Amino acid sequence: MDKEKAAKTLAKELGDRLGRKLVGEESYKRSLVESASTKHQVGNPFLVTYDDGIFYVRKNDLRRSSSNLVDLLDSCGDEFKQANYYFSKAMPITSHGYPQKCVALFSVTPYALIGETEKSALRRFFYKDAPLEVVDSMNLLGIENFLRLYQAYKEGNLYCSDVSANKLLEDIDYLKKFMSLASAFTYDKDGEVAVQTFDKLGGIETINYALTRLGVDAKLKLHEVHNSYVHNRCVANVLKESTKMIDKIKNQYYGNVSNEFIHFVFFSLPREDRNLEADKKILKTSLNLDFIASVLAKEYSNNGFFREYFRELNKEMQDEVYKVLKRVEKRNAVFDSFLWSSGFKDSKLDHLELYKADPKEFIEYFPSRILEEKKVILKDIMECDSVNEEVINWLNTNYLELVREVGFNG
Repeated sequence: MDKEKAAKTLAKELGDRLGRKLVGEESYKRSLVESASTKHQVGNPFLVTYDDGIFYVRKNDLRRSSSNLVDLLDSCGDEFKQANYYFSKAMPITSHGYPQKCVALFSVTPYALIGETEKSALRRFFYKDAPLEVVDSMNLLGIENFLRLYQAYKEGNLYCSDVSANKLLEDIDYLKKFMSLASAFTYDKDGEVAVQTFDKLGGIETINYALTRLGVDAKLKLHEVHNSYVHNRCVANVLKESTKMIDKIKNQYYGNVSNEFIHFVFFSLPREDRNLEADKKILKTSLNLDFIASVLAKEYSNNGFFREYFRELNKEMQDEVYKVLKRVEKRNAVFDSFLWSSGFKDSKLDHLELYKADPKEFIEYFPSRILEEKKVILKDIMECDSVNEEVINWLNTNYLELVREVGFNG
């Protein structure tokens, strides 16, 4: 496969899934071509006539017509199906017939263009079970994919666990400096190196802390007898395990693309393809509050994994997320009740929605209200068209006198 065929393969996939874009404005054409990393004209221009609301083309001596130009071009052969953009250009034409008749002539050229937007779309479409031809085409054109990242995520082994504030690459760079330093050590006759040698990188404790963050079990240790020295066997073991871990992480980390993948997971990945435990780990270790708040607000609004995620956050993060959630206009009664039960007592609950949707949460919430609030809630329930037998039976068992009083007074 050559690069042109790879571009056509991917452009066809993009066109089939996203639709082909018709572009006539010249400056926009130039912008698209200049920003594309891969660009190929995949067919000869077609002449198109527009007459009284209908587009016409001639293909193999057959005249085709449609009120939708893109649909018409899609039917004109493989060269148009292998494009994801159609560039149009007006052609001069001699007017004829009645003055009110609208006639235009222009050419349309099919292009396969792959820019950053298209690369991101391809990653989202083919994060798993991708056809080999598509994977080969992406690899040939240097387009990174989500395949290994998604596999690591599904298995709970995703090392890129933070967005924007990720410290992973920093730790790896630091560890590489240590490895470079250690490879040049000069050991004494006992095969040992002075502990002060490690001070260039902050000392043994700092290096061991970085090793821990990266999941390397081996650590630098002082010699049992000569406790101002570290033996070369210990250093060699740390170097060996560090190399293994860095190689492992490199197979699962793509820098900015991994950040893009995390956003894809939380904002676009179908629910059935999610790994809840991996999600919780990512959120728990993330340092990016804006990202966490956006995820939790989305899950709150979409009736998603809000409770599961919220429980994973520390108290400081929960407080900050709650400030954001209070600004969400459309309330979720069940999740508001959960927040209230979690200690956020200023949550304004929609008691009717809670009564209808979640009797368990309602039964927990009702006793906490002052007497006048209880009366208002009972009055609203009595006027509600919906009947929740579980709640009604509980109220009759535990608050019968109050129910009678509210019912009697109307």
